[in-house]
Amino acid sequence: MAQLYSLHTADGVLNAQGMAKFLEKFDDLAAAGYRFTPDATDLAMWTSPAGVVYKNGSAEGHRLLHLLTDLLNRWPTEADGAGYSLVLIAPWKLPDHASAANWRLSASVDGSPGGYDGVRLADWKTQHNQTLNLDDPDMDSIPNLLEYPLSGDPSAPSPASLPTVSMQPFPGPADPPYLMLSVRLNRAADDVLVQPELSADGTTWSNEGISLVSANLDAGTGLTTWQWRSNTSWPARQRGFFRLRAMLR
Repeated sequence: MAQLYSLHTADGVLNAQGMAKFLEKFDDLAAAGYRFTPDATDLAMWTSPAGVVYKNGSAEGHRLLHLLTDLLNRWPTEADGAGYSLVLIAPWKLPDHASAANWRLSASVDGSPGGYDGVRLADWKTQHNQTLNLDDPDMDSIPNLLEYPLSGDPSAPSPASLPTVSMQPFPGPADPPYLMLSVRLNRAADDVLVQPELSADGTTWSNEGISLVSANLDAGTGLTTWQWRSNTSWPARQRGFFRLRAMLR
């Protein structure tokens, strides 16, 4: 599978050396008729086969993605083998592409090349005849804003989708117990950010003092089972609480 290399600087301008490396990585651009010309200010210009000039730092040249049309059209339409694709989370928010936290696995095997595979909250509410984020029509104590990433049904109680809290030894049976939270989340529910919070008294909550233990794909469902634990072992008789906070991105 072809790879994209991000060579733009913080101010969105590539120097001639960077552009030369870019061309070196993607000689298909040259084969497609694109020409690269460094200029006296150590910037660079691309000229398309149609004669259109794109200069670095311009709105057109900022990401250079439109210059890859010929290359992208030759990408395979499926992921290699039977794997998942990387998908940018909430692309309408223009997240930082360089941050791993802004990427997720596709909802299904092979992904959705050239298209978005997520489910927008507004579409989910329309599908379930809902309008308000905090409504709880089935009265299962799961508002729509949380029912959406939990992949629940707002028209019927969904107790099976609720997170579970337990005390478990970690990392092995002979080790001290830790407070654990486990929940299945819909990878395609990009409109809502879900994060765990921990409390020792049920009043003061924090997303600190928590570590991710595992994230396991549930094959064929589009869901991922996440498990977090407290950073420190938890005394057997000490109270402890976990909860999920759901926030609009």
